[in-house]
Amino acid sequence: MRKKGIEYLIRAIGRLKEDGVPVHARIVGDGPLLETLKSFAIEIGLERSIDFPGRVPFSALPAEMADADIFCLPSVTDRYGGKDEISMVLKEAMGTCLPIVATIHAGIPEVIEDGVNGLLVPERDVDALADALGRLVREPSFRKIIGRGGRELVERVWDIERQVSVLESLYAELLGR
Repeated sequence: MRKKGIEYLIRAIGRLKEDGVPVHARIVGDGPLLETLKSFAIEIGLERSIDFPGRVPFSALPAEMADADIFCLPSVTDRYGGKDEISMVLKEAMGTCLPIVATIHAGIPEVIEDGVNGLLVPERDVDALADALGRLVREPSFRKIIGRGGRELVERVWDIERQVSVLESLYAELLGR
């Protein structure tokens, strides 16, 4: 869970609240740092601004995304150099037209084109994370543009019918050799 960068998200939410930006977060997931992160949020006065429902069943994720306005993936490199993989949930969120804020981390920049289908910020940069989230909160029309950009990428690159066609062509080519 250290690679998820949730501590930086919590700090960014705190900065947004200090700046008067109306924001409420729902941090979904479980792990060994969950109680520590909850305590940290309370310690900095965000107990009413952040919900921690813990682990939710996969079947509940579509409803979670439907209720959201923004999806944030603030991944970081851990102290041992470990990185998150490109998360399937990132692609799923893009498929639902959620605008994405993510870090320049591992393969994320291969999926997110900054300003087109998401916003990218440096790892651990609380101010940049808060600025990106704040922009999406304050600019609903930009939020829609970014969300549509993500959906278009998903349809263009990961559409199942397109992927099957590409795979069939590859098999046909290999069998022809």
